[in-house]
Amino acid sequence: MGKRLRCFVCILSLAAVAVLLSCSTSGSSSTNPGTGALFLATQGDSSLSSFSIDLSSGLLTSTGKAAATGDTPSAMILTPDGATIFLVNSGGGSSGGCGSAGASCITAYTVNTDGTVSAASGNTTVAGNNPRGMAMDSGGKFLFVADQGTQPFSGSPIGVPGSVLVFSVSGTTLTPVAQPAGLIFGSNPVGVAVTPDGKYVYVANQVDGTVSAFSVDGTGVLTALPNSPYTVGTTPTGLAVTANGNFLYIANQGSNNISAFTVCDNASPSCVVPDGSLTAVLDSPFPAGTAPVAILEDPSATFLYVADKGSNQISQYKISTGTGALTPLSPTSVSTGTNPVWIAATGGSTKNSVTTNFVYAANIGSSSISIFTYDSTAGTLTVDGSPLVVGGQPAAIVVK
Repeated sequence: MGKRLRCFVCILSLAAVAVLLSCSTSGSSSTNPGTGALFLATQGDSSLSSFSIDLSSGLLTSTGKAAATGDTPSAMILTPDGATIFLVNSGGGSSGGCGSAGASCITAYTVNTDGTVSAASGNTTVAGNNPRGMAMDSGGKFLFVADQGTQPFSGSPIGVPGSVLVFSVSGTTLTPVAQPAGLIFGSNPVGVAVTPDGKYVYVANQVDGTVSAFSVDGTGVLTALPNSPYTVGTTPTGLAVTANGNFLYIANQGSNNISAFTVCDNASPSCVVPDGSLTAVLDSPFPAGTAPVAILEDPSATFLYVADKGSNQISQYKISTGTGALTPLSPTSVSTGTNPVWIAATGGSTKNSVTTNFVYAANIGSSSISIFTYDSTAGTLTVDGSPLVVGGQPAAIVVK
């Protein structure tokens, strides 16, 4: 579970106190940020809803419009141009056009100029057996999907193995990219992240507690890296590569911690020949709350936020720009609604070179969105009003 703040991955929030930032007084300056958009996938009613965001206050206002999804929408991603949303339906079903009950698919939606969404023409693409996580390179060329596969039924030792699906992207159209025969994936891949330059892909494998690493060529073909897979914590779930491409973080749901690696993608004294290899950060893994499942990285690669599903909170850290080590902020966490499973963020107003950002958490257990603010210098999350009750078991958020 992970834009684009990645989210990746996404990953993704209310009655709020409106703080109107006026034009400057002497010696200060401010900007009027206008409005943004938030899109919410809900499992209980199999729908994709849209909200407008007041970027001065973080306030959400429903547009009153929603589009149907397939059964059990579990992840989604907004293309870099902001024009298209791709959503995975891990339960399939015919309600969103997956074709048949139990089928799994990806559905595509067009983001309209009024901030609503509509199903794209011919928007359904078959997607493995149990797609869970999604990632896209910063150029929007390829979509990577972690297909968890199926677990064996009781009395049967055979299940469908998991894999990583790759699609080339053209507008709302996805075209599968064939992968080499015999390409080995870990056991039950559930999350995926890609470096900003699109050269390397990392996959969290839940059952065997590893992260697999692949290079990506210009056609979308994957090649396993020599030292892959890498051992992480128990039941790795969400993961994210920082926007500068220097660090990879993995939320280990079973061991309640965060594994951290440096990524050899940008030339440096410790990365003479960039090859996508991973090196564990000193003192990794770092403690988190109970059952961390989703990771959100600040666009400046300064702060990291982790949704702890089991303890109903977001853990918050400062990232060491040199080493990638995580230092807990004070307080170390903030409370959410019940069972946060996705987090996403958007920038807001700027005053005196300090930007106020907004973070949204999808609370699947309490059917609500929590909203937080933080400034670009301190990074500490502050609760902004009561959670917005939305119903329908929210599972994923993207913002524009």
